[in-house]
Amino acid sequence: MPARMKKKPTEESKPTKPTLSRWQSFKRLCLIFFMGGSLLCTLTLAVVLGIYSHLAKAYDLTKLGQMPERTIVMDFKGEILGKMHGENRIIVPLSEVSPWFVKALLAREDSRFREHGGIDLRGVVRATLRNIKEMRVVQGA
Repeated sequence: MPARMKKKPTEESKPTKPTLSRWQSFKRLCLIFFMGGSLLCTLTLAVVLGIYSHLAKAYDLTKLGQMPERTIVMDFKGEILGKMHGENRIIVPLSEVSPWFVKALLAREDSRFREHGGIDLRGVVRATLRNIKEMRVVQGA
């Protein structure tokens, strides 16, 4: 018999793969879902911001403060069909508006305006959860 004979691998001599416990499998699955969800959210945000950026370029910001004094109904050719009933609007510059009126408006419409500066994330989350609960749009932020 040669001095160096190879033995047949037996079940005992084969290296075994380490098995994961249920807890480790659960943690790994949660990590995969979290990473996948994060990637999906990031891609969705990138697409939304890209579309918003593209659409925002189309707006003429010089017309932002211009508002018709009365609602005008036009046809598809742009010709005036008529004016809606109701009161005529009078455009008043902010410098002529009482500061008390501005404070009252902010207090009634958005009491946390000075804290968030324009986008109330707490209000957006509240309105979103309420709309999901009601299965229709019932609130805005």
